[in-house]
Amino acid sequence: MTGTTHILGAGLSGLAAAVTLSARGCAVVVHEGGTQAGGRCRSYDDAELGCRLDNGTHLMLSGNRAAMAFMRRTGGQAHVKIAAQAAFDFMDLADGARWRLRVNDGPFPLWLFIRHARIPGTHAADYLTDMARLLRAPRTALIAEVLGGSPLYRPLWQPLTVAILNTEPENAAAILLRRVLMETVLRGGRFCRPMLAREGLSPCLIDPALAYLAARSTPVHYGRRAKALRLGATRVEGIEFASGEAIELGPRDNLILALPAMGAAELLPSLRLPDAFRPILNAHFKADWPYARLPLTASGGMIGVLGGISEWIAVKPCLRPDGTADEQSCVISVTVSAAQNHMDQPAATLAATLWDEIVRSLMLPADLALPAYRILKEKRATFAATPEQLAKRPPPRTAWRNMVLAGDWTDTGLPATIEGALRSGVKAAKML
Repeated sequence: MTGTTHILGAGLSGLAAAVTLSARGCAVVVHEGGTQAGGRCRSYDDAELGCRLDNGTHLMLSGNRAAMAFMRRTGGQAHVKIAAQAAFDFMDLADGARWRLRVNDGPFPLWLFIRHARIPGTHAADYLTDMARLLRAPRTALIAEVLGGSPLYRPLWQPLTVAILNTEPENAAAILLRRVLMETVLRGGRFCRPMLAREGLSPCLIDPALAYLAARSTPVHYGRRAKALRLGATRVEGIEFASGEAIELGPRDNLILALPAMGAAELLPSLRLPDAFRPILNAHFKADWPYARLPLTASGGMIGVLGGISEWIAVKPCLRPDGTADEQSCVISVTVSAAQNHMDQPAATLAATLWDEIVRSLMLPADLALPAYRILKEKRATFAATPEQLAKRPPPRTAWRNMVLAGDWTDTGLPATIEGALRSGVKAAKML
């Protein structure tokens, strides 16, 4: 490939494609419609709270091979911490029960036969039976159909489905949960240790990638929103931007379309792609409570919550916009996936409810006042992980020989996750 590859979109998939091509010495230009890179996976400085926040809490695992390779190549691995063990804490607000799942490192699931490593009241046979059902499930099966009658459904499969697929189990495709488990838990604890970005998403995923590209003279242009593509019979012949600029694509030039699904649909109306989405609600609280005094969980400061609105609660040090730590404060973040029933609630109502669940889950003083907070609502966070929507995920190859697609909404075989986005970008680059 001797021409220039133009990449539309500087989210994770676009950056992964750009890094892959730049590493091979290819000429690459990235065009981003917004004012910064990262898309739905980035950090920003919140002026009102006076600290750095992530636009969403994302959990990566040590078995996410694309994420690990991407960070090794760009240097981002220095900004993540992998937990010493595969351990996940849960709390049930309904009855106050707490437990910790501990997955042993080796591929043989010894943890299933250790009582304190399982969910209280469950047995090894419950897990083995459910996994056998999941592995045998047909492509169109729903998680609730396959696992709904299991004693593990409420304490395990339901929260995992919502967290990983961002779709309620009664509508979610079982095949996606199966593929995630096959790459992580079923390979042993070494592949499912929590990997959290204590300094934020941008320092480990976005900033190092941009520095990597800059060091290789790969430009990233901001404020360049693509308005239209000039499509020939077999090739994309040009790109038109909302600013009035236009780029002609020569006979050796290529294009990677790495926009969100809705953006891709605007440029390619004939493209069949997912058109149903699920929202995610994130809440960030700046608590005047020293980070060192909070009870940290084995999963690097995260705890899964049942019986309330919260799905996951994460605790991080409070970083000021200049990157220094505020030793007297911390940031407590709550993620509510598949949050369609809560998107219309006022921010103040949500904050009060979520803070009460935080206090109970982290065993904070009951009279601790509601701190400053930020509520973020993303209405189209991911495509709905239903069998119907899976059938609409397009392959990266298109009818135009010099254009390929990238994004977590393409047919990666995984849910709409960081790992899926990165794999799609690498695959798109390699196809060119």
